[in-house]
Amino acid sequence: IKHMTPLTYDELYRCCEELQQLSGAQLQAVIIHSPTRYYLDFRQPGYSRWLVIDLTPSRPFILSTSSTRPKPGNGKTPVFNFLQAHFKNQRLSHIEVAQKPNRTVRLVFRTAEIVFKCFAHGQQLVLKAEGKTTVVAETLLHTIILFLSFSLIVLPVVVSYNISGR
Repeated sequence: IKHMTPLTYDELYRCCEELQQLSGAQLQAVIIHSPTRYYLDFRQPGYSRWLVIDLTPSRPFILSTSSTRPKPGNGKTPVFNFLQAHFKNQRLSHIEVAQKPNRTVRLVFRTAEIVFKCFAHGQQLVLKAEGKTTVVAETLLHTIILFLSFSLIVLPVVVSYNISGR
């Protein structure tokens, strides 16, 4: 995993075809290995897979593996708490990949969704559930985590307000 190059659209599409086997699986555990790497444990009767989402700026990727349980990182983050509160024990309905040239994967659950934008130096993880959204964008300098705990209807007013500098 350490020496991967950024995924091309075709590689991401093939990866998403493989991820389709997770449809109907239940998210059992969430592990945050580092601020840039998230492990999601999906299980079905007789079947277990880890979904790895990595936000490293030079090589963001998503993949599915059957390897053993990874070591958790230190502490709990807002992203970990959001995933635990809104995604744990939910079943994955389906997985979508955006049309070329976009490298965006959408994991749809019954009442929530994860959107992963897989662009080198433009990667983003968006978690949506119950009218709340958490956005994680790993930049070269630092990690930006925006926790928006209000309705998306309010969002344009806040963004407009912040842009105008008031």
